[in-house]
Amino acid sequence: MALYSFVLMGFTALVFFIILDNQLIDTTEISQLQKHDTIITSYMPELLAGYEKFVGRNKELQQIDLMFKQSQVVILNGRSGVGKTIVSTAYACTGTVAEHIRFFHSSSADKLSQQFRDLAYELNIDIERQSDIAVTNLVYNTLSMLPDKILFIFDDVTRYDDIKNYLINLPQNIKLIISTQQTKL
Repeated sequence: MALYSFVLMGFTALVFFIILDNQLIDTTEISQLQKHDTIITSYMPELLAGYEKFVGRNKELQQIDLMFKQSQVVILNGRSGVGKTIVSTAYACTGTVAEHIRFFHSSSADKLSQQFRDLAYELNIDIERQSDIAVTNLVYNTLSMLPDKILFIFDDVTRYDDIKNYLINLPQNIKLIISTQQTKL
């Protein structure tokens, strides 16, 4: 586990990294994540919603939980195939940090932007002719008014520039897990 601090447009963020070993996780049994009746729809890909057979990573889940007590953002870093996505979704399924989970495929800025626009649409936010930054701010303003705790998972982040605007003004009721192969995000 490593602790890093970085400055983003004058905002200092405390970020924790968990570097995952190449351990085997049994994910053969798949189940559907329970849906919540609320303003924000929890979303995780069906393939990732099964965690009953998740084994051997309780230490990492506990580390994430401890890190979230000190920071809003936790970064899972490791090579392809070590289980970053499975660990983040298994943590989400524990329900310890949030009532609602939103999984974002974040391998490109375009994918992330479209998923935030989809979320804005779900929240009944008028985003016609709005920039990506404006959409993000509108979504965050709406979500910040909710009493519920929310977990965002930005999966497979490849470039810091693709996510930096989503880190600015992250509402207090949102925790964020970022999974990446990049050692210097």
